[in-house]
Amino acid sequence: MDWELFNIFLAFIIGVLIHSVIIEFSHKKNMFMDAQLKVQKVHKTPVPRIGGLGVFLASLFMVFDQDIGQLLVISTIPVFLAGFIEDFTENASPLHRLLIMSLGPILLYAFLHYQGFTHTFAQGYWAALLFISLFLFINGIINGVNFIDGSNGLAGGTAFITSLAITILASIVGDQSLFYLAAILSASILAFLIFNFPNAKIFLGDSGSYTLGFYISSLTILLVFRNHDYIDWMFIPVLLMYPIVEVGFSIFRKVFIDKLSPVVSDRNHLHQLIFRNVKYPKPYIPVMTILPFQVLFLLLAIIFRGYTVILFAIFVLFVVLYVTMYTRERKIMYRRYKEMRSKLKS
Repeated sequence: MDWELFNIFLAFIIGVLIHSVIIEFSHKKNMFMDAQLKVQKVHKTPVPRIGGLGVFLASLFMVFDQDIGQLLVISTIPVFLAGFIEDFTENASPLHRLLIMSLGPILLYAFLHYQGFTHTFAQGYWAALLFISLFLFINGIINGVNFIDGSNGLAGGTAFITSLAITILASIVGDQSLFYLAAILSASILAFLIFNFPNAKIFLGDSGSYTLGFYISSLTILLVFRNHDYIDWMFIPVLLMYPIVEVGFSIFRKVFIDKLSPVVSDRNHLHQLIFRNVKYPKPYIPVMTILPFQVLFLLLAIIFRGYTVILFAIFVLFVVLYVTMYTRERKIMYRRYKEMRSKLKS
């Protein structure tokens, strides 16, 4: 246990050092700087977008867990690389990134199958269905975290409280391996958040949002797989409800309301509306609005981790809250737009 606590502390310290070096190097060489012309841009000055490198390197302390840590890190490598290629080149096609990152869920399932986890829950055609479900679910969470990236502390904060919830629950059920892995991830994210919130000196970038999406979805699945006698299956979507609802609602909104392609970037995500609708917009305001609700709902999920009906009710309540908040912010946006047009006409 002592060496595990030491590694968790070391992951945090090394993460802080790596981010410090990356920030200084990026400004000196003018590399990995966030594009100023992106439609989602909310910052006025260039900021390094390579925070995912620091998070990934700090999380490599997971390899000291010989149970599942090494397999998890190996599975994460293609996901990290898919985002890193985009951060480095800024012109990697969505299809190429999807193909590369998809190796992560495939490798994870292969490792789960090798260790016998999948045999416990599904065989034959059901095993194929399990693979497809995990594949789509993990890729969905990866993109969900990427959707909420762009506001100081929001994606990192979401991933941090999720990994912290996994750490707490793993400790409660006595899963030492998952406790260690989730604690390492929490320490790695915390090292990043020091430089990202409230004032951003560095961003996650695609490498960071992809990596965190893969880590929190994989650890949540592993937590329930390994401890299904104590944790209900409904705990998986509840723990990851914000990225799930964000990606699901965004696709629905773009296709049926805004008449856009679901892969087209826009400025109408909830956190972007919150940012623009306040009188004095600051990049950290969305996290102060959204994150407290996540903390409350995750605490409820931990308390009622074994009750399917209650967990389902928590998830539905979050969906209702999200849609209500979005509808309100959208109405404010339209009202301000009409007021601005009337002033221009007059």
